[in-house]
Formats: sequence, structure tokens, C-alpha cells
Amino acid sequence: MSWLVVKIIKDIITITAFKSLPDIKRNPLMIFLVSLITSFPLFFIVVSGGELSYGITGAIVATVGFIGLNSAIQDMAWDRYLKIRQIIVSMPVNPIAYALAIALAPLVVSLPGL
Repeated sequence: MSWLVVKIIKDIITITAFKSLPDIKRNPLMIFLVSLITSFPLFFIVVSGGELSYGITGAIVATVGFIGLNSAIQDMAWDRYLKIRQIIVSMPVNPIAYALAIALAPLVVSLPGL
């Protein structure tokens, strides 16, 4: 791999950690809530005798919606307070690495639900 690809991967990991780990440390109950929200569709599908694939799909959709709403609120309030966005933008990163890291940060928080 070339040095540019290695740098992009390192930047993605760094920015994802900047964006996701403070949220987990600040709000560890979020992991429990994500797990609880994703279990509701599975519970209703299994109890009613429906197909499990619909339950898994519903759980993934519920998790993504909940995490998306939560991350939008945190982006508006918490990032402004910590000035994380200014730190990340001032770093010499590739735009692709920046976009991928910002997209992957909510995925790290939602991993317990998946």
C-alpha cells in the first residue's frame, strides 16, 4: 500500500475516535438504550410468529434512526462546546478520510445494537 492510503486509514481511525469515543464516555447508558431499542422489533416478531429476517431488518432500521437523531443533536451541541470540528478541520487530512470518518463515527456507537 502506498503511504497515502496508509495516511488516509490512520486519519479515518483518528477522526472516528475523536467523534465517537467522547460520546460513549460521556453517556455510557447510550449502549444500553441502543441494545434495548434494537430488541423491540425482534421481540414482537418472535412473539407473533413472524419471520426473523423482518425483525432483524427492523432492528437495524431502528438503531440507525435512533443513532442518527442522537448524533445530530450531539453535533449541534457537544461538538460546538468541545471545538472538535475546528480541530479536525485544521488537521491536514484528505477530504475522503474526513467524510468517511464522520460517517463511521455513529456506527461505532451503534455497534452494540447491531
